[in-house]
Amino acid sequence: MFYVEGRLSGWFPDRLSLSNYSPKDRSIGVYVPVTRSAFHRRSDGLRRRFIANQVRTGLDMVEKRMERRDFGIDFVSLRMDVEHVIRLYVEPAVSMG
Repeated sequence: MFYVEGRLSGWFPDRLSLSNYSPKDRSIGVYVPVTRSAFHRRSDGLRRRFIANQVRTGLDMVEKRMERRDFGIDFVSLRMDVEHVIRLYVEPAVSMG
């Protein structure tokens, strides 16, 4: 979940963090703060890299949290898929300058 800093942001996380695992929804949330200095005042390419890095860091955090539980998640394959999507997302911005 990306939380964007601004006038309408009621609750704003101070750092990248995780929610607790929800057995009911079978989910875990990653809270990503998006500040003006890290995002709004950057070029499109730097914004895309910021999002890609936050997704990677969030995945690292989820993997570490979930390693104590056996959910049968293949994090190697998941990471490969995520990196593929990140390349597709970031490369167009890099080629545009």
